[in-house]
Amino acid sequence: MGLISLILAGIAAVSPVDNARVNDYIVKTANPEVLQTFVAENSLSIKPLISYSNPSEEVLDRFGDIYIVDFSQNSSNDSLINVLPTLNGVIYVEQDRECEVEPVTEQSLLNSPIPDTSFSNPYIPNDPKFEDQWDKKEMNADWAWNLSTGYNVPVAILDVGVNTKHEDLKGIINFDMSYNFYEDNKNIESGSNETHGTPVAGIVASEIDNEKGLAGVAGKCDLWILKVDNPENGAVSSSAEIEALAYCGDKGARVISMSYGFNLPFQTEENVINYCWEKGIFMTASVGNRGQENKPNYPSMYEHVMGVGAVDSDLQRVSSNYGSSVDIFAPGEGVLTTTLSGRYNLGWGTSFAAPQVAGLGALLFEEHPTWTPQQVWDKIIESSRTITLDIGDVKFPDAAKMLDIQTGITEQPTIPVYQLDYNMALQSLQYSLPANSQARLDVFDVSGRLADRGYISGQGSYSTGDLGSGVFFYQIQVNGQNYSGKFVNADSR
Repeated sequence: MGLISLILAGIAAVSPVDNARVNDYIVKTANPEVLQTFVAENSLSIKPLISYSNPSEEVLDRFGDIYIVDFSQNSSNDSLINVLPTLNGVIYVEQDRECEVEPVTEQSLLNSPIPDTSFSNPYIPNDPKFEDQWDKKEMNADWAWNLSTGYNVPVAILDVGVNTKHEDLKGIINFDMSYNFYEDNKNIESGSNETHGTPVAGIVASEIDNEKGLAGVAGKCDLWILKVDNPENGAVSSSAEIEALAYCGDKGARVISMSYGFNLPFQTEENVINYCWEKGIFMTASVGNRGQENKPNYPSMYEHVMGVGAVDSDLQRVSSNYGSSVDIFAPGEGVLTTTLSGRYNLGWGTSFAAPQVAGLGALLFEEHPTWTPQQVWDKIIESSRTITLDIGDVKFPDAAKMLDIQTGITEQPTIPVYQLDYNMALQSLQYSLPANSQARLDVFDVSGRLADRGYISGQGSYSTGDLGSGVFFYQIQVNGQNYSGKFVNADSR
């Protein structure tokens, strides 16, 4: 089958959910001059795939030979489209497509059961609706928050934008790094028909400990909102999504969450996802809600994207796709999250499971900033527990085990590889570490909540004056080993 036949066959295979944007084509060419001439002679329009400001030389080397050709201005576009793959230098042609995000189905919290779960010593945030977040407790995220909240880890949400004024998101969005890739501007606000992005973002990044609403899995992350949809219909654009992915790899994102799916793979999409993986980014995607086994769904089916299915509060599957292409299941049915209206409600579907696992990636990257995405992937899978669904045994995340959390702090005898003493008068911990050693110092209050964290080396002192009065425990990691003790702080503020 020739290249033109392959393109037309691919177009015919697109389902109604995976709509071809008939007028736009993604073209990779080794001879841009020939392509430019073709466009000019036929009254077409063209733009580079990478159009955001200040792309790196690396991105331009890898994706600078890809263009978007728009045929909408020429009434003879059918015949011209057949010519496009035959042009000198053209390597491949892919039709730009749109996929509809799954509709957001909200249900009142009052009409939905919340399981009775209890934990002995988890971290309890001050967010008033946390008690209704069964999903975070079921994953043991509240245990994980004793050590990590994804602090300052760049997490990119590729979706339809958000309500930037929502009380639980506005303080955590990085507006400098957020961008609208469909309209090529900084407008990341969701319109009235773009209801999907705000609840997706709320799962991973509702700000923790702000005395408002909810606690996101990584509620202190650095949140990038990357808008990739056509605002006229709220459908994700493949070319906008691909450019946003390149941007993530270029600008230093560490985690990407994608809650949408195309029925067919794109060569350009897979290439840019592989680039993101090489740049150290852990990626998750929803697997879809058709209740089908191994239903084609991209990007979740690419090798370097963790495909996430959804379960409810009874740890049962409702409508999630399933099969060998699903790497893990997470809470997604009946989970409390933020809404476009500025309020809170329950969301349903795999769209809300994928950001749960993305948040876990952020927790790991805070603890292990030098880890590769493969190490993050392996740790999430290896630490997960097994649950039984109607389709058999599957993996379910355990954030406490993932971070090697112990259920309490036990004082250990001081081993003479370092010296650490508390000076009550100076309200500081005096330390002396072995040569060329650096240590992480964690300070906990009597409830087990992380009160402070710092990094120390050599000889010096670590101030505890801002902690207030009370009994505190410290844990120090030196040369891969943990040591702990306690001190009593007097409030001098």
